[in-house]
Amino acid sequence: MNILLTGASGGIGKSILMHLLQRDHLITATYFTTDSGLLDLSKNIKWIKVDFSNLDLDYEKIFNDQYDVVIHCAGIAISGLIGKQNQRDVQRQIQINLTTAVLIVDFFLPKMITSGFGRIVLISSIVGRDGSIGLSAYSASKSGLSGLLKSAVREIPIIKKRFGLDSNVTLNIISPGYTETQMISSVPPEVKEKLLDRSALDRFVSPNEIATLIDFIIEPSSVAICGANFEINGGSSL
Repeated sequence: MNILLTGASGGIGKSILMHLLQRDHLITATYFTTDSGLLDLSKNIKWIKVDFSNLDLDYEKIFNDQYDVVIHCAGIAISGLIGKQNQRDVQRQIQINLTTAVLIVDFFLPKMITSGFGRIVLISSIVGRDGSIGLSAYSASKSGLSGLLKSAVREIPIIKKRFGLDSNVTLNIISPGYTETQMISSVPPEVKEKLLDRSALDRFVSPNEIATLIDFIIEPSSVAICGANFEINGGSSL
């Protein structure tokens, strides 16, 4: 498959990228900052540097290929307590995490319907469901993906009718719990312990477990899996 993966240089994004490469997919991968070694990783990757905080991005010019699958993994979390947040930081999180997701669905969903096949997967977070101290803007941006999903899925039949097509197209969300990435390694031990107490597995989610779930969602036979929000969090609950 021809796959677009945003945020491919991040902790979860990188694991998804490696997983997809093992299955011989052709990948267009976006990054904003990364090490040069990752950029030289494989001939099956086309790297594009994209700043999703830029409101004037020309999607038609940047993403000028036909993709079977689009995985939106690019995201940013900036900690700040209510009353002490920087306005620019708040706007940047909303833009990258939520506005970009809306624009990606708006741009790619009709194209996929007209081509006859497509999978869009948005990466959300357990913080979008539960909230977290110091992450109100991040939580708001991630919880907003649920409203996007529900509304866009209701429009799929309308778009199909407009084009007179019956396409194998789906839109879903994956909401990981606290995941074993570089971000979690910087969390204080006492906080980690409290987070682990919430998990039935008594460990953090492996990024590869998220990538494996994507395998299932993007399969052509998974056409009935549409409008779902997959929580992969080891059984974490409030």
